[in-house]
Amino acid sequence: LTGGAGKNACFDRGQTDGTERITTSGKCFSTVSNKPFFPVADTAWQIFRLSPGDLDSYIKTRKSQGFNVIKFVGVGFGGTFEQYDLVFKKLEENKMYAEVMLDSSQYDKSISFVNRYKNKSNLFLWVVWGLDNRRTEAEVVALMKGVKANDSTHLITAHPKGKSSTSSLSSVNPLSP
Repeated sequence: LTGGAGKNACFDRGQTDGTERITTSGKCFSTVSNKPFFPVADTAWQIFRLSPGDLDSYIKTRKSQGFNVIKFVGVGFGGTFEQYDLVFKKLEENKMYAEVMLDSSQYDKSISFVNRYKNKSNLFLWVVWGLDNRRTEAEVVALMKGVKANDSTHLITAHPKGKSSTSSLSSVNPLSP
């Protein structure tokens, strides 16, 4: 994990400009041009509810604080494509990435969302949400496979419940583009 000149190649987070797709390189994240990437994320589950002015202020503030990823729900709490278009645009303008949660109980809406945003260069990661008491592992696996079938270039994982892990979902190979 160690890079040259005493730097840790996996944790050199100042190298990306928010315009290149993130991939895995062994045990690290990197851009497609092999620049190291260490995600420093803030969570704004319902970011789409912010007014355009508040959204701009929020993202600029987080950027100035050293964040390079914003996590938010893409499907599950409402929101329109127009609102999400603005979120992706503002993140891109500020050279930041999106980590998007998809609701496993809303398969069709989640796949529609994936198909709309899969070509965004500032999309970091899809996170399938649903390993809780309201959804089954089968729903989560189905959505992970659906996301992977519709977007073979971005990273995907699942959000486990409580003390669970995503290891039981290994048949999907969650962190593989």
